[in-house]
Amino acid sequence: MIFMTILVTFADLTHTGKTVDANFFPLGIAMVASYAKARLGEAVEVEIFKYPVDFSNFLEKRIPDVACFSNFSWNMNLQHHFATCLKKRHPDTVVIFGGPNFPLAFAEQEIFLRHYPAVDFYVDGEGEGAFCNLLESLMVEGLNSDRFKAKESCPANTLYLWNNRLFRGEMLPRILSMDDIPSPYLSGLLDKFFDKTLFPIIQTARGCPYSCTFCHDGIEYLNKVRRFSQGRICREIDYIRDRHVSPNLYLSDSNFGMAREDLDTARYVKDLNRTHGWPHSINVSTAKNNKERVLKLSEILGSMIRIDASVQSTDPLILANIKRSNISLDKMTDISRFAYKMGARNASEIILGLPGDTLDAHLKSMLDMIDVGIQEIRSFQFILLAGTEAASRESRKRFGYQTRFRVLPRCFGYYSVFGASFACAETHEVVIGGHGMSVEEYSICRAFDLTVEIFNNGGLFEELLFFLGQHGIKRSQFITQIFESGYVAQGCMVDIYQGFRQDEEKNFWKSYDDLKNFLRQDHVVERYLSGEYGTNQILHYRSLAILRHMDVISTLAFDVGRMLLDEVHSLTSTAREYLHDLRLFIIASKGDLTDPEKRITLHSRFDFIQLSSGHFLDDPMQFMSQEPISIQLCHSEARRREVVRVLEQFGCSVEGLAHYFQRASVFSLYRKPRYMTYVEI
Repeated sequence: MIFMTILVTFADLTHTGKTVDANFFPLGIAMVASYAKARLGEAVEVEIFKYPVDFSNFLEKRIPDVACFSNFSWNMNLQHHFATCLKKRHPDTVVIFGGPNFPLAFAEQEIFLRHYPAVDFYVDGEGEGAFCNLLESLMVEGLNSDRFKAKESCPANTLYLWNNRLFRGEMLPRILSMDDIPSPYLSGLLDKFFDKTLFPIIQTARGCPYSCTFCHDGIEYLNKVRRFSQGRICREIDYIRDRHVSPNLYLSDSNFGMAREDLDTARYVKDLNRTHGWPHSINVSTAKNNKERVLKLSEILGSMIRIDASVQSTDPLILANIKRSNISLDKMTDISRFAYKMGARNASEIILGLPGDTLDAHLKSMLDMIDVGIQEIRSFQFILLAGTEAASRESRKRFGYQTRFRVLPRCFGYYSVFGASFACAETHEVVIGGHGMSVEEYSICRAFDLTVEIFNNGGLFEELLFFLGQHGIKRSQFITQIFESGYVAQGCMVDIYQGFRQDEEKNFWKSYDDLKNFLRQDHVVERYLSGEYGTNQILHYRSLAILRHMDVISTLAFDVGRMLLDEVHSLTSTAREYLHDLRLFIIASKGDLTDPEKRITLHSRFDFIQLSSGHFLDDPMQFMSQEPISIQLCHSEARRREVVRVLEQFGCSVEGLAHYFQRASVFSLYRKPRYMTYVEI
């Protein structure tokens, strides 16, 4: 019988050294806390933490009986250091870790637990029920972990070391009714995280039916998708709406739009937007292989949603190696065109260096997505994540990975616990070559990916691309020629490409031990904090190009555009005039993004406001007048306030804007045109 109330802390800590890295509510571990509180009642007191400083301040006043940590690749070392200090100061505190950043193989799980000795128990898989079972068993033993382990019996989903052996329980069946997990929002457990920094996020469904080898959700255990009730989903959205500090709604679902009920959620969110002006957009990964429902999503939500056409690769051999299938390129094109017509944005993801990847295969995948009309093609490096099939010893041997080690961008800093400061950084392993791709070919691919990031993504030169398309010039021709002119021919962007490559090479180490030894040197973390090391190179150099070199990249884009038009005999005098004015329009709309007060006046014979209203799909010659039309590009007052809030959250630096590119759509930072009145002129 339980007679005492025990204090249980739940931490999903984020690095805050340079900026708040994982800037979302700690939803996953809050669900475990909410479930435990509902099941164990007054027997437990729960406290949830996200910021290291808050957890450190709490530990100065109170010590938990049980300390739980949610383990991801971006916070493992930080949390283990807290756990180590806690165990050293208070060895009776039971430390429990859980989360996806954990190996699949039994032998590798044992190595993991030996490498992180402060971890008393690891809960694998779905954590709510398994954690409560473990905690109840520990409470029977007076929270004495050694006494519990000595019995050599192991609760389901739980692993621990005892007498130099690894014990592992059987896996529990997953929760059938997701509403059995009380909402941490509706119970108030997450109220303290409504600040100006963290994004509230909800989950409408858990699990993924696909088996991608590179992804945590691809394991068989998570293949069944279980949904929360529609009523609960709507109540959580309302709860966030009443307290929102972010203009957007974030969902953690892997395949939004796969279930019929997702359309009900979309309609509910759209109604809120009409009646309350919130949310401005919904950020979620949309369904991969359900064309009809994804089209319906874009029809309902329009510009509020970004439609994903994530492919990872379009090469059949690579797709077979990673156990993935994609819808046809024709269907993707249909989705892209319809989404654009509805005002929705679209995006795709491609991973460089997947098993069997080659230079030609990667470039073809990128060009395929460009010609499909994808506005945001994000190329990721292939990171070997613990707990995925692709990171197994068998996969490493079969595909001949060449890898390097580095510190995760923004995942470093100085922290303090029990009055002692410490430096900390997170690391991961990146594939930079294999049986089909040399390291030099990998570097060429990365330079091409940077080209796509700058010249395709974010619609920076979308108006130009539409005009070229009207004359039969494919987007892939434009991007390829930009790459030839800017990179291969060592043209005007040579400094950007060279800086990008040198920065990337500088941040790679051949072995984990080499990187670990480097991090042990005095003041190394300060070099990461200063920006000398540790950037997300692709996004950093995209941000640098837009903020500091807009004149250079726009000149290159329009030089290439004129050359391609000349090749098809379409470079008329009016086309030249239009291209001249269009470049000025793009710079006025999309330059100086960190100046929300800026207003730029343009005079042109082309009616850019009419062209904008038609998304630049119309022939600009139809909107050409005899006399110049005066327009001004600026933010509305409401949009200006939004931009100010974004800049307050992310900062105005190159690195701050790069972080924003990763989290949200840059379109909200672009100025809109309006006609000037006679008095203003």
